[in-house]
Amino acid sequence: MTSSQPSVAIFAVYLFGLTRGESRVTVKPRWLPPALSLLLVLVAVAGVSASRGRTLPETDAWFRARLSADSLDPREDPVAIAMLHPADPYGWAWAGQLQRRSRPGPSLRLANHAMGLDRWGAEPHRVAANVLLAAGRERQARGEIRLAMTKATKEERPRFVRDALARFDDDVFVNDVVPSQVEPALAVAHEVNQQGRRDLALRVWFRLARHTAPPLDAVAAIARLTSAEQLTEALEVVAAARVADPDPIFAVLEGIARDRAGVPGSVELLRGYLEDSENTDDLWRGRALYRLARRARAAGTLGELESLTEGAGAGRGEEAMKAWIRAELYLERGEGARALRELSTAHQLRPDLVELEERLQAVREELR
Repeated sequence: MTSSQPSVAIFAVYLFGLTRGESRVTVKPRWLPPALSLLLVLVAVAGVSASRGRTLPETDAWFRARLSADSLDPREDPVAIAMLHPADPYGWAWAGQLQRRSRPGPSLRLANHAMGLDRWGAEPHRVAANVLLAAGRERQARGEIRLAMTKATKEERPRFVRDALARFDDDVFVNDVVPSQVEPALAVAHEVNQQGRRDLALRVWFRLARHTAPPLDAVAAIARLTSAEQLTEALEVVAAARVADPDPIFAVLEGIARDRAGVPGSVELLRGYLEDSENTDDLWRGRALYRLARRARAAGTLGELESLTEGAGAGRGEEAMKAWIRAELYLERGEGARALRELSTAHQLRPDLVELEERLQAVREELR
């Protein structure tokens, strides 16, 4: 049976009329009123089943198909679709997105309504930015994009960053789009670097590292990733961060920056961190050791390399680096099999280090 809700109502009224009063001509059997009531219930259930509302996944699919094409049939009403699930903020936001060119005012109100339903969501702010951009109000749009970047999830952030990089020049991106809060700004800088714009990511890291409480991640990125042309500036920022924060990890970062810039003092800083095994972090002990080993290997000072392997490591990171150093010493002496065993040990201790995995594969190829 294919019946709509209005037709069910009309039919119900008709049946109700049949059951009212008593006929003056005939007497109805006793079973007739219950039978008619049952029939009414069955017809109503069938009508509701045939005219059920669209489910949320179906509504999402409807919106996504039109958002992907960025077009809307004039006969379609996205607000009516959003009203099928009035508590869903995405439906209201997407309805605004689809009408941003034809009805910018109502579209912005739809985005604001979505923000009220989801105060911590990023998508309503992104839609509001698109509506404002379509209306030529770019300065306001930048503020909404900054809020979207601030609230973006790990899954949303790559798309937001990609769209913003394509839309704005570098100065606008850094000054107006990157969040002002530290943690979201760090996340955006990381994503910008992942998308191949390390130069722009470094601008964000430098800005953050000049805070009175410089974040470790920003200072670490500057120490390790700055281009040769910026090493002098990087060393100044890293040294200032070490003064501002007594955490000994900043000594490792200054040691790395000094080593990369060719400035004296890196060995003392890195060795000093290694000697304080009780108050230092294993991950950063491994990095300090790795930097010292690379320096010694480049200089060809095997004696210094051997001294770095003395004693047991204080953790997996340090022990992995010592195994890697021993492997390089064995390779210098022509003992390939022993070198391969040490590299395998190092990789097992730190499977997350790409450098160790690549070195292990290279040595395997050399020894075939």
